[in-house]
Amino acid sequence: MNISKTDKNKAKIIFSDKELRSLDISYETFTNNEYAAKLFIGSIITMLNELDIIKINSGEIAVDIVKSSRNGITVYIESRPYKNKEEELMYIFNSPSELIDFCKNQIVRFYEYICSSELYLYENSYILSISSNASKNAVSKIQSLKNYYGNTEILKGKIKEYGEKISNTPIKKILELP
Repeated sequence: MNISKTDKNKAKIIFSDKELRSLDISYETFTNNEYAAKLFIGSIITMLNELDIIKINSGEIAVDIVKSSRNGITVYIESRPYKNKEEELMYIFNSPSELIDFCKNQIVRFYEYICSSELYLYENSYILSISSNASKNAVSKIQSLKNYYGNTEILKGKIKEYGEKISNTPIKKILELP
């Protein structure tokens, strides 16, 4: 087991195939939503909290399980307190022209609600990350736009770790295009 703290309240835990077999756990245990998976995740969360790797207070806990190429798994865990904060929204595009069209025809309507944006190239796709401090109603409208990909910190962490950052201000640059 390899544990690393990826951010203040995020951790990444890698389990080898051998470790999983000794625990009688497999990737399928998680995909089938078995009780053993819940116990396993609960014990990891307790361990991370006791080791002071991440603090689990009140709020949400996000978990993402990724199967590795050697039959192991990588577990991403994030603790998020309940509070009003910026929403991070992610959108996926197959080409730069799709991204430009989306920004010029869709996002421009919500530009006043956007605090920041970043653009990544990840697995041959363009991922636009938008931070918004809009009301829940406005955020829901932004989320309903085509190409919505997600808004979890874990997803953003994976893209930041494995993707290539292309721009810190993509929406501003795109809207300045002729």
